[in-house]
Amino acid sequence: MCVWLKIKCDQYWPADSEPLFYGDLEVKILNENISTDWHTRELRISLVGYMCTTTSYHYYYYCYYRTTVSFSWPILPRYSRLVHLVVYVLYD
Repeated sequence: MCVWLKIKCDQYWPADSEPLFYGDLEVKILNENISTDWHTRELRISLVGYMCTTTSYHYYYYCYYRTTVSFSWPILPRYSRLVHLVVYVLYD
């Protein structure tokens, strides 16, 4: 049996608390939450040498039907509420 894995996303966030640099861009993890079903990360993206900084949120849901993890319907609404809660707090 031959199994092909397709890379869907390159890891652009740091693996630990040390920032990563992409030319003049610095990416640093401010907060990380690891659940059994999803990952959430709060990232700070800065332009080195300038006072230009933004915060970005990265959500990774493990239980998509194309992965090897079994899909669970009750988890999806909880994940959706989490994302909407963050958006509501940030933009309200």
